[in-house]
Amino acid sequence: FSLLTNLLVLAQPLYMLQVYDRVLPSQSTNTLLFLTVVVTFSLVILGLMEIVRGVIANRAAARFDVGLSDLALRTVIHASPGGGGNAQPLRDIAALRGLIASKVLFAVLDLPFATIFIAIMYFIHPALFWLTLGGAAAYEGRLDARADRIGDVVRRFGITTPALAALGPGAI
Repeated sequence: FSLLTNLLVLAQPLYMLQVYDRVLPSQSTNTLLFLTVVVTFSLVILGLMEIVRGVIANRAAARFDVGLSDLALRTVIHASPGGGGNAQPLRDIAALRGLIASKVLFAVLDLPFATIFIAIMYFIHPALFWLTLGGAAAYEGRLDARADRIGDVVRRFGITTPALAALGPGAI
């Protein structure tokens, strides 16, 4: 599923390469029309696949939630007979459900393809490869700086959750 999605993502850059290499020099409208129809079809398929991915993620998240919420609710009720129980397990399940339903897990599955695509850039043109690699490194540095700012806020306000505590003192 991920392989096909990532191959369909390549439709746009390949379209532009073909337009510049074949259509513009020969001024062939037939070639342009054929390429446009093929790329439009592939982008429609890509959109449908993204919709299916979202539906699958939402169903998996709902199944996860239904499977664990009942147990977590019983645990919370039985752990505090006097009332005022700790609802943190329920919040943790809700957070995990949100993670499963989001596109984060699919981004992790797509990550190996990004490295393959960057490697292919070298064969297209080495300068394009180095430009892409430099941009990726700059973006990574920007993400690291943002994570550091979030960690500072967490430490300053003393935000603690069982998940952060489990990571240890140097995690954030």
